[in-house]
This record gives sequence, C-alpha cells and structure tokens, in this order.
Amino acid sequence: MAKGNVEGERIMENAMQEKAIKAAIKYLGIQGYEDVREFEGHVVGLDGEQLVLASVSVVDGFCSSDHEPRGTREKLALKLLCECDHTGSVRFDDLQLIVMREDRAFLRHERDCTL
Repeated sequence: MAKGNVEGERIMENAMQEKAIKAAIKYLGIQGYEDVREFEGHVVGLDGEQLVLASVSVVDGFCSSDHEPRGTREKLALKLLCECDHTGSVRFDDLQLIVMREDRAFLRHERDCTL
C-alpha cells in the first residue's frame, strides 16, 4: 500500500474518532449525565454519584465487543481522579458508533464493562 494511502486512511480514522467522541458526549448529555467531556480519547461524565469513564470506538458491523483491558482503564481512571475531587465510585462503559452509511450510525452503549 502506498504511503499516501496509509496516511489518508489514518486521517480519516482520526476524523471518524473525533466525530464519535462528539456524538458520545451529546448522547450522554441527553441521557442526563452531568459534566460530560472528552478526556484523553475517552468520554467522562457523572451519572448520579458515579463517575463514568467511557471508551469510545468506531466499529464496522455489529459483531465487535472488544473492551479495553481493565488495567488500562484503571490507570486512566487514577489519572482522572488525581485531576478532580470526585470521591464516589467509578464505572467503566463502552460506547460504540456503528457506521451504517456516511450520514447514519447506530450508537451502542454497554454499561459497567469491567473485563
């Protein structure tokens, strides 16, 4: 594969990931989460007293349910907790944007993904 094609695909993937994060922030806000924002490629927000750290991914189809390793999530949560004053529990969620066509997608929200 030509170098230009690889770089073009990487730029396209980054743009899709940014769109997915924006969609996830909007979705969680609609669901009633508070203080929703991006944090190191993830989305965080408060669901009641629980701090939610959500992994956001773009998938091609309905079969993917790959989760980030628990240790990776916990390290990111520790970093986040050092930067805020939250004293409650932390929950790890997955948000997957399943692209159906260029202008349409399905958002799947899996709660409490602690694998």
